[in-house]
Amino acid sequence: QKTFGHDGDVVIHKVIEATNGYLIAVGQTTTGTQGGTDGWLLIADHSTGQVVAEKRFGGKKDDVLYAVTQTFEGNFLLAGATSSIGKGKSDAWLLLVNDRGQLLRETTYGTAGRDEFRHILLQNDGSLILAGHNNDRTAGDIWLSKIQQDTVRWEKNIGTEAFETVSGFVPASDGGFVFCGNTGKKAENGAENIYLAKADAKGNLSWKKFFGEKGWEEALGLITTRDGGFAMAGLTKSKGAGDLDAWLLKANRDGTRQWDKTFGGKD
Repeated sequence: QKTFGHDGDVVIHKVIEATNGYLIAVGQTTTGTQGGTDGWLLIADHSTGQVVAEKRFGGKKDDVLYAVTQTFEGNFLLAGATSSIGKGKSDAWLLLVNDRGQLLRETTYGTAGRDEFRHILLQNDGSLILAGHNNDRTAGDIWLSKIQQDTVRWEKNIGTEAFETVSGFVPASDGGFVFCGNTGKKAENGAENIYLAKADAKGNLSWKKFFGEKGWEEALGLITTRDGGFAMAGLTKSKGAGDLDAWLLKANRDGTRQWDKTFGGKD
């Protein structure tokens, strides 16, 4: 095990393993910045934890990296939000770096409001599907966009105060996308529950499912399963041994709950 960071705060939001065996982590740091937080990239050897490269990206305002994926050429695409460049309060931010963390290209997308990319998926044709929020969420809760060669091919806004967050984003077997998060105040069963939703290959909402009881729930992660279904990990106060328990929920490919389990003690 290793710790990373210096005299400031460091947060890792996402980590992947590259084809060369390196671990690629992205997040944010307050160490050595020009102001606020910077987007932070860490490249480490998977067998020893030795740092191969550590980079900060950003300017005088707050900047953050939430997601990373490897390109077919062996470079890395980093996604997040920047307040230091762009045309809005904060803009969705996409960076391309090589396997040593050197910046090759950066692009911003967005409106006059607050925009951010939270998740990124690389498609077989080299295009990107990104999920996040835009324009202070005035057009909808979740922002889906397809970007190819730095050009937005399409974008969709989904939900009107029905979805509060997007904490998981995975491809579906039919070319669409499935995502999860916390519900908003206009969800069918109110706020503080979790949702699982599917969009087609062009970002149109196909279905949405809500899970939760009388207490508070939170969705924190999502994966696809071998049977074509989905599993969500999170937290619940509605069931379990007491107070806040870890919660694992399994759904089929249509989003129907098959089972759920809680883990934890009285605290």
